[in-house]
Order: sequence, then structure tokens, then C-alpha cells
Amino acid sequence: MFTKRSCSVVCSVVFSALVFTSSIIAQSANDGFDPLPLQSDIYAVALTSTGQMYVGGYFTNIGGLTRSGIAFLNHDGTGNTLFNAAGVKKLDNGTLFPGSVYAIVIQNDNKIVIAGDFTEVNGVARTNIARIDQFGNLDTSFTANANGPVFSLALTYDQAVIAGGAFTSVNGTARFLLARINTFGALDMTSNFDCQGSVIYDLKRDDRGRILIAGAFGTIGGTPQGAIARLNDDGKTVDTTFRTGGLLNGASIGIQADRKIVFGHAGGVMRFYPDGAVDPTLNITTPSWVEETAIQPDGKIVIGGFFTAINGVPRNRVARLNLDGTLDPNFDPNVGGASNSVKLSSISVQRDGKILIGGRMETIGGVARRGFGRVYPDGTLDSTTNLTVATGIPLAILPQSDGKTLVGGNFTSIGGVAQSKVSRISANGTVEAAFPNLAIDNEVDGIAVQSDGKILIAGGFTTVGGSPRTRLARLNSNGTLDTSFAPSINNQIQAVAIQGDGKILIGGSFTNVNGTATSSLARLNTNGTLDTTFNPNVNPGVARIRIQPDGKILLGGYFSTVGGVPRTAIARLNPNGTLDPSINVPFTGIVQELSDIALQQDGKILIGGSFAGITGTSNVCIARLLPSGAIDTSFTGSADTTVNSIAVQADGRIIVAGRFTSLNSTSRQYLGRLNANGSLDTTFTMNADDTIASMALQRDGKIVVGGNFGMVGGQSRIRLAKISNTYTAPETMWTASPRFLEWNNASAGPQVQRVTFEKSLDGINYTILGNGTVSLSTTLWSLTGRGFGSGFIRVRGYYPDASNRASSIEAVYFVPTTNTPFDFDGDGKTDIGIFRPNATSEWWIDPSGGNLATAMQFGVSTDLITPADFTGDGKTDIAFFRPSNGRWYVLRSEDFSYFEVPFGTNGDIPAPGDYDGDRKADYAVFRPSSATWFISQSGGAPTRIVQFGITGDRPVVADYDGDGRADVAIYRPGPREWWIDRSTAGVLPMQFGDPGDKVVPGDFTADGKADVAVWRPSTGYWYIVRSEDFSFYGFPFGTNGDTPAPGDYDGDGKYDPTVFRPSSATWFIAQTTAGTRIVQFGASGDKPLPTAFLP
Repeated sequence: MFTKRSCSVVCSVVFSALVFTSSIIAQSANDGFDPLPLQSDIYAVALTSTGQMYVGGYFTNIGGLTRSGIAFLNHDGTGNTLFNAAGVKKLDNGTLFPGSVYAIVIQNDNKIVIAGDFTEVNGVARTNIARIDQFGNLDTSFTANANGPVFSLALTYDQAVIAGGAFTSVNGTARFLLARINTFGALDMTSNFDCQGSVIYDLKRDDRGRILIAGAFGTIGGTPQGAIARLNDDGKTVDTTFRTGGLLNGASIGIQADRKIVFGHAGGVMRFYPDGAVDPTLNITTPSWVEETAIQPDGKIVIGGFFTAINGVPRNRVARLNLDGTLDPNFDPNVGGASNSVKLSSISVQRDGKILIGGRMETIGGVARRGFGRVYPDGTLDSTTNLTVATGIPLAILPQSDGKTLVGGNFTSIGGVAQSKVSRISANGTVEAAFPNLAIDNEVDGIAVQSDGKILIAGGFTTVGGSPRTRLARLNSNGTLDTSFAPSINNQIQAVAIQGDGKILIGGSFTNVNGTATSSLARLNTNGTLDTTFNPNVNPGVARIRIQPDGKILLGGYFSTVGGVPRTAIARLNPNGTLDPSINVPFTGIVQELSDIALQQDGKILIGGSFAGITGTSNVCIARLLPSGAIDTSFTGSADTTVNSIAVQADGRIIVAGRFTSLNSTSRQYLGRLNANGSLDTTFTMNADDTIASMALQRDGKIVVGGNFGMVGGQSRIRLAKISNTYTAPETMWTASPRFLEWNNASAGPQVQRVTFEKSLDGINYTILGNGTVSLSTTLWSLTGRGFGSGFIRVRGYYPDASNRASSIEAVYFVPTTNTPFDFDGDGKTDIGIFRPNATSEWWIDPSGGNLATAMQFGVSTDLITPADFTGDGKTDIAFFRPSNGRWYVLRSEDFSYFEVPFGTNGDIPAPGDYDGDRKADYAVFRPSSATWFISQSGGAPTRIVQFGITGDRPVVADYDGDGRADVAIYRPGPREWWIDRSTAGVLPMQFGDPGDKVVPGDFTADGKADVAVWRPSTGYWYIVRSEDFSFYGFPFGTNGDTPAPGDYDGDGKYDPTVFRPSSATWFIAQTTAGTRIVQFGASGDKPLPTAFLP
């Protein structure tokens, strides 16, 4: 009998959140993820954009609900009751058993295709494949059935279904192992892949729409191809250019951002280039099958299966590989069970970085998890936090960027571990035992983390780790005392914050710092000495400090004057410490203290504490200020008594905690949530049984609270708890060009106040790119105009203020090489450059990256220049084609050595481009005599020969359909016709232009597709056909006699209209982001390099 080895894990596209978010997910102090399925085999997970998930396997109960083989879970692992499918069953020898679902895909219309080993769905006959709607109802129009198990599914661009498994027929028609099913649910009779073998285990679609196939087969489409193959983007034909050699048994596929293919098989993992050639840098051996492969955003590879070791290093069923193929030593979830049948069959990386793992298992990291669990990015289990805090309470909570949480207060131990006054909790809710017990003699009220990872603690103590430290100390990142830092403060510190320059702000009730009279607020240099230039003179006390993105400083507390000027409980200072007069809140009645301040991305300021009211509002104990400092009268929030802590979610909702028992006149015990306008969020019903003194929001949306409580949400939690949120906290990054980055965290994640982007070539050493700019309507943070080439991008989002730093989110993304045309220094911008076709054949380049202009001799005057990135390093190589001998000469940008390649003959027109999408330019020529294209594909596929055009046509090569491949294309001057053979979207004919126009195709609209465009010398007008909708627009730039030379000179992803004026050797560049630029570079008679391929 056939045994399933692998199933498909498919992440869904944007899903119908409008349906299922109406089923409110309750918050819980049981914050861990444990759906606890009965029967315990999970084979498939399909994630939605909301973080909810369809789960397939062999089970009869999951998430607290009776479900057979297929279920819909909320992000916290509880079952969603709106999805109410009866599930799948299998009739075996007259007896009906639970069936198995091995694969799930979600179509664009939100219908769900399931496949596996079953004979009925919801009581209706369906054999091994079916379609249901988002409520679980069977789609009776989808009638395909397979006569054997279906183990994997993939969707084509047109939403047809490719199914792979161990079947030999579909709907009674012979189809061996692989079949295409039309969108309406019938077998596609026009395609027959004829896959000869025993089984297909995995299918994955790449970003060009091609379907990768893994399994145990020897031929496909009549072509010998073992274990791995690829379909073309039509989903109907086999890609015969993809050849990997004679492999035997494949089980899983992962596709990297650079299109390399990670391949799991019976004895390990290997990697292929996009053309099928073996990448020798990754070759992992395992003692058994690698059934699942998933790629993280940072390029790391998570694998799962039957194995117990990686290259001899123990790893039970799951492991992670670095991008270079080495084992990640810091990731070891350790999946276990009581029998040798334990295996991992499903891996999904969530948008918050957590990893879902499913299969046949009983434990993860030694903790019971039957069939299904979730781990943090560090590999520790997402489990419930239940730590008793002894003696005192947590007064300060600070989530770190690595998922750990620092806790300060007046306690003596946490979770039974003696850690006095300061402790650190791991992401999985356990106390970090290696964090030392510093035996601090009095409470810790404030915590901040420096950019180097060192930790500042502040409070009422005088001894830390047996050494004198009066109210302020610095710990090394491992928790040991930093002996080089020992300022002296004479009284309590309640607040600490770090400025962008590293200087330290402290606030409290002190009157002396390092022997100098200083009242309640001071600034220290990084070494702990007093900054004597800063003396705001606040009286009598400061409880909270927040730093705005513009460097201004917000103070909250129990003061009445600042610099001798009356200010009650809240004030704003300029960066130099002088009073900003714009904030002067008109409190009414008694104001005991302003306990917390929270910043919003729109510049508004939330304040919470103990105050009776504010003139002109109904606000009590909580209010909001406009960026100007005026009261936001549209904010309606109010509490019956003290608000101690405020946190703002990315979606604008506001979590509040304190001593109150009602919010907006509605019962809310010590914890609640407001909508962005201050109205009560009725979907949030979590409560505690006593005061919450401190609260913070984790990166994943979980809420950490500390206080004097013993119960939270009906669960016993002694003074500390983590609460699962109503929503997930997804994060995404997008790159539109080598000079445009966009990052977003959403929903229940913390709203960040400052975002930085950094780049790295090795993922270890980073350099800053710049600060992001937020779009308030979308909470998207973007950075433009800073070239990053290829490598790793690290994003850091800072919250609850812009200090450096309180808490922060840190995410790393792998970005493959992206080529900007005529970018000789790899900074993502087109460079000004010319070729001087004189006796010495000079190249002159003015690099935009800031280096000095370079000049070199290469070639002769009769050569045809062909600058392009032939070596794939992200930099344009100086190159030319010599018609007399049909050879290409390339000067490597890496080391300025050169090589030559024969390809073409006299009379050919060189037309290089990245035709195979491997991010290297391919040698290509157009032969006018026969209208034939010859393309030497650098990916290793055979030379491509295409007849396209007629004699007299001119090549206009570009990527017109945005699939990452250069398209064969011609311009026909007489009738002014464009003929474009788009590699994905098909042939596009178009008539555009007038006689005498200069053709200038390029991506002028930044949609990733080249636009048809012309420049008209007679008027100096540019005319551009938008690739989005084929409308056109025009504008003047240049004059008769100019030479058009467009390119992306400012690196924003858009082509800039540009002309070179030979009469004065002047460049005029209409930069779409950076404005018009005028540069004198070159001489009359020079050829601008960006015109190299323009007819």
C-alpha cells in the first residue's frame, strides 16, 4: 500500500478577511499555540492574509472543534466556527473512516481546493480532490476526481489546478501522476504530461508562473527527467530547457528569492540554479527523507522530514540552513515522539516570522504538541507564559528585538528563578536562566536598551551585583554589570530614554547628579558623565520620558514647573532642553500624576494618568493631544481612575491598563482597548482581578502585563501574564527597484515611530541606508534614492517612541541582485557615461555613487558598444561586439579583467538582455538578413533561435511584461510599428510614433514593465504609452539636435527623461524624484552610453 511522504504547503494570496474577521477571536491569557488535534497527523497548511489558516491532515478534532481532515483555525490555534465543513471521509472495505487531506490551495475567488486520500466530502462522493467555499460548503460544480491519492496542488496564473500524486487517471481519463484541472473543475483534455514513475510529492510555482515538480519519476512529457522537473508558465507544457540530470527520488521544493531551487530528497538537500544546473554550495546529507522545504524572508531554509541529523549533527525532524548552505546552530525545535514514525510533513513561515510545523509528532522541544505546533524564529515553542512573580510586582516591561522581554520591578524571583528586581523572559515564556541574579537592593522602575545591546536600568537601588550603583546602572547584553559605567544620582529615577546620539535622559525625583545640582531631569553622556549644557530644571518629579521623531522630548510626571514656567504634569522640550511652549494642557481638578505618554505615527500624543478632567472635553485619566500641542477634542476616551500604561497597535487601536474598572462608562477591569477615535473597542474583553502597573506590546501582537493581579482572563496568573491578541501582526517588505524599499507592520503589531533601513552583503555586517518615511494612510514605511544592490536588508522599527531605544522590531530580508541599466557602480542608479569613438576608443563614466569619474580605453572605433551586466554582480560591465569577427569582449566590473566570447557574425545587430531571468545579460544578436534572433542563454539552456521581424526592423529589447525576462521586440520605422514578443503575456503589436521619432522604451511609470515610448526631435516632446492601461501622455524636455538618453538616474524605479546636448556636451536629466539635473560631461561627437541599444 502506498505511503505518503510529502504534502504541499501553500501560502494563500490575499483572502476574504471580511468574512472571518466578523467571527471575533477572543483574547486569552493562554497565549500559546496548541490546536491539539486528535489523531495527530497534519499534512497541509494554507495561510490567509489575516493570519488565519486552513489545515489539512488526518484528524477528527482540532482547535476545540469536531472537524474531519479539514479545518479553519484562527491565528491563535482556536477553531473558527464560521467554517463548518463536515469534512472528508474514506470508504475502505465497506467501512467509513476519517479521510486525509494532503494539500490545500486558495484560488483568487476565495474558493479552496483540497486534495488527499478520501472518497467523500461533506457526505457527497468526491474522490481525492474537491473544492469548497470559505464556509466549508462543497462546490458541486467542481467534479474532478482521481483514482489514487493526490499529494500536492499548485495554481497556474489563470487559476487552473495542477495536481500531483499517485493516480493513473482523472475522471476516467489516463493521467499519470500529474494532471491539469480547469478552473470550472473538469480535466483539461488539452494537456497530458505523461509522467512515468510512481509518485509526485510536491508542486511549487515560481514568480514567473512556472510549476516545479518533485517526486519519483523518470520521464515527463516524453523527456527523460528524474525526480525534479518544471512546467512552462502556461501550465500545460513541460519546460524542456530545465535539465538536472539523473536523480531518483525527490520530495520537496523551495524557491528562493533569486529563483534558485532548493530540493529535498531521500538523502538530503541540494540546490539548483534556475536553469537546472547544480549549485555546489549547498549539498546536505541526511539519514532519511527531507519532506518539506520552506524559505524565510531572510533567505534561510527550513527543512523537515524523517531525518535525525544534518551532516552528522543531531537534528530531530526539523532544521534550518543558512543561505550559504551551512546548518544554523541556533535553531533546534527538536520534534519528537514515542515511535520511529515521527516525521514532519508541513512547514509554513508566517508573515510575523513564526513557523508552523505539522506532521506526526508528540512533542516540540520536549513540550507536548500533538501533530501541530508553532515556533518562534529562534526555534523555541510558542507556548503559554505562566510565571509566578514573587514578593513584588513588575513595574517596567520592555520587549527586545530578538523576542525576549526585559522585566524590572521590586520582585525577588520570576517563575521560581531567583532574579532580583530585573529578569529576562525568552520568547517562549520561560525565564532566561543564564541571565544573572544581580541581587539589586531596591526596585527597578525604568529600562532602556542601547544600540550596542547594553541595558540601562534605573530605579531606587544603591547596589547592583554587589557593587555600588546609585539609581542608574548599565548591564552588558548578557545581564552582567558593566563596570565602566557608574554615575551617581541622589534619589529615585523613574524614567530613562536614549537619544539618537546615544546620550541618556533620566527623569525622577532627584536633585543631584554626579555632585551637580540637577532637578528631576538630566542628560548624561554615553560614559555616564553629566551633560552640563542640558538643564531644564523640572520640579518636582518626572515619571515618563518619550522622544519624538524630530528629537523633541515629551515629559510626564507630577511636576508643576519647567524652567520656572508653570506646566502641570506634561511638557515638551526642544532637543537642547529649552521649553517648547506649545504644550500647556488645561487640566481641571486634581492632577496627581501623568503616568504614561504614547506617540502615534500621525504625531498625535496620547497621555494617561490620574487627572480629573481637561477643559472642553469629557476626558478623564486619558486624553490625546494634536501634534501642535492642542487638545484633540475628537478623542472620546475616558477612565474612572488611573491609567498606568498605554500601547498603540499598528491599526491605530489603543490598549490601556491601570487601576480603572470602567472605560467610557462601560465595565472594563484594569485592561481595555479603545478604537482610534477613543470609543470603546467592544471586541476586546480581557480583564484582570487587580491593578496592572506596567504593560507592553510585543512584535507578534501579544500583550505583556505586570501588576498586583492573581487572575487574568479567568486564568491564574500571578503578577505577570502574556495575552494573545484579537489579530495577528504581519510584516512585509517590498522592493520595486534597487533604490526603493517599502516595509509595513500591520494590525495588532506595535505602531512604530521610527524605521531605519540597513544593508549587508553577508548578513552580518550592516551599514545604514537611511530612515524611512511613513505614509499615514497606509502605515507603509518607505525609503527611496538609496541604492542597495543585492544582499540583505535589515529593517528596524522603534516603539513606543523614537528613542534609541526602548523596544524595537527587527526583520531581515534577502534581496537578490536587481540590475539597473547602465549602473556601473552598483548603487541602483544609471550613471552618466560616454563612449568616444576615436583612435583610442575611450570610455568615460561619471559614477553616481560618489566616486571620481573613470576613464579607460577598450575596443576600437568600429566596435559596437554593448554595456550590460554579463557577470551578474549587479554592476554594468564595459563591453562591445566586434562585427568583423563576431566576438564579444567584456571587461569584468569585479576586477577589470576581460574575456571574449564568439557569438554572431558581421551584419548582426547586438541585442543583449536577460532573456532567461537569471539576472545576467545574455549575448544576443538580431540578424536582419533573415529576421532571426540568436540568444545565448547564460543560465545554461541551449541557444535560443527565434524568427521575429523582417529585414529593416530594429531591436528594442526590454522587459515589457514585467516577468523579469527581456522580451524579443522590434520597431519597424516605416509604418512606425512595434512588435513585442512578450515572454509571458504573448505578442503585442502597436503603432505608435511619427516619422523621425527616436524610440526610447523604458519603465517610466515604475510598474516593473517597460513602456513603449518615443522622443520627437522636431518638438522636443516625449510620448509614453503606459504599460498599465495603454493610455499615453506627453511632455516637453529637450530640443532639436539633442540625443535622448533615458535611464533611472535617481534610482527611484522610474526612467528619467534625459537628453545629451552634443553642442555643449551637456546632460539634462528630468529626475522624477530628485528634480532636474544639469551636468557637463563629454565632448561633441561622443556617444552617450544609455543610447547603446536605441535604434
